[in-house]
Amino acid sequence: MRENCIFCEDKLCKLCIAGLDLLKGECKPNKCGPANSCFNGFFCPSNDAEASCELCTTSSAKECKCSEAKNCQTCSAYQDSCQTCLEGFLLVNGFCQPKVSCLDTSDCPVNQYCDETASECNVCGKQDKACNCGDSINCVACSAAGTCSSCLPGYGPDSQNSCSVPICSINVPAGHYCSGPNDTKECPAVQNQCNCGSAQNCATCTADNKGCATCMAGSVMINKQCMVSPPGFTGVCENTQDSSFCLTGHACILPPSCSLCEHVSTGYFCNCEGNQFDTCTSCDGNKCAGCFTGYVLVDQVCKVMCKTDDNCLVGEMCGASQSCEPCNGGKSCNCAGMLNCANCSGTKCFACTPEWKLSTANQCDSCAEGFEMVEHTCVPIEEQRNESLFIANITGMVVAAVAAVGIIAGVSIFYAKRPKKYSFQHSMAK
Repeated sequence: MRENCIFCEDKLCKLCIAGLDLLKGECKPNKCGPANSCFNGFFCPSNDAEASCELCTTSSAKECKCSEAKNCQTCSAYQDSCQTCLEGFLLVNGFCQPKVSCLDTSDCPVNQYCDETASECNVCGKQDKACNCGDSINCVACSAAGTCSSCLPGYGPDSQNSCSVPICSINVPAGHYCSGPNDTKECPAVQNQCNCGSAQNCATCTADNKGCATCMAGSVMINKQCMVSPPGFTGVCENTQDSSFCLTGHACILPPSCSLCEHVSTGYFCNCEGNQFDTCTSCDGNKCAGCFTGYVLVDQVCKVMCKTDDNCLVGEMCGASQSCEPCNGGKSCNCAGMLNCANCSGTKCFACTPEWKLSTANQCDSCAEGFEMVEHTCVPIEEQRNESLFIANITGMVVAAVAAVGIIAGVSIFYAKRPKKYSFQHSMAK
C-alpha cells in the first residue's frame, strides 16, 4: 500500500487521501510553495505558499501550470502545452502569445486576421473575412506552409494554393466571366474562364459564344477544345509553319511534339501567347524577345542581319539596325551591280547617291554639281581645292628645305677645300 493512498493498482496509487494529489502514482502535497510548485494542470489561487493548488478550468483567471508553457488557462491532454489562454493572449500552436493590436489584417501574423471591432488580431478559422496567409488571398485559414487551407465563400482554390478563382452566385452571361462572387465582366481574360456555352477553359469565345476562340493560361487547344495541360506537356502540332497548338514559348519543330523556342532556327515559328514569330528564339509576354543567330530583332520581327548592301536583295540596303530595308534614295543600294545607285527597280536606277548624277542611260557615272572626279570618286570641289593647296604648300616647303640644305652643304664644302695660307706661311717663317 502506497503512503496516503486510498486505492492502488499495479503498485501505483490511483486515489489519495484528502489534501494530497496524485503525482506519477504517488500522493504528494500539492501546495503553492515559494515559486508556484503546483502540479501540471493546477494553479495557485493566492500568494500563500501553504495554499493548496486548485484544478485549472476555463473559468480560471490565474495562470495554469502546463510544464514550460506560459500564460495558459488550461493545459492540453499531455499537460505540456496550453489548451486555452488567459485573457489578452492568443493560442497559437499550443502556446499563448500576446494579442497584437491592428487596424488591418496585414498588421497581423500569419494565420490571424484583424478583428476590427476589438482592434486586435485573432486566430483564423471561423471568421467571415480574409485571413493573413502571406501572398495567398481570400483564405479563411492557412496551412502550415502559409498558403490557403480553405477559402472564403465565393472563391475557389487555384494552382498556387491561393483562393483567386471566383465562384459566382449569379448567372454568368455568354461571353462573360465570373470576376467576383456577385460580379461578371466581359471576356477576354486569360486567367479567368469565359462562358462559351458547353466549352471549357476558354479565355475568349467564338462569334456564336458556343466554343473557344482562345484558351486560358495552362490550357492548350486540341481539336477545337481547350484542354488543361498536364505537367511537362508542351502541346501537339502537325505543321512546322504553325505553332498555334503549342504552349507559349514553344514551337512546332519536330511534330507531333512542341519544342522550346530556344531551339528555333530559320523558318520555324515561336508561339508567344498566341502570336507567332518567324525565327524567334524567346518571348517577352506576347512579343518576340530574341532571334536565331544571323538575325536581328526589328519592330518585333526577326530580320536577316547584314553588314553591306551586298547582303541584301536587289532594291534593298543595309540600314542602321543592321537589317535589310527598302532603299530610300539617301544612301547606296543593292541595285544588281549598278554603282553609286541609291534607288532602283530591277536593273533600272532611279536615283543616285548625293555626289553622283543620273545620266540619260539611268546610270550614275558622272559627278553631281559641286563635285569633281578624283581617282574615280566624286569629291566636293572646295575640298579638292583645299587638298591641292595643302599639297602645293607641303611641296613648296619640302623644295625650300631641300634647297636650304643644298646651300649649306655647298658652303661647307667650299670652305673645306680652300688652301690653308696662314698655316703654310707661318711654317716657312720658322
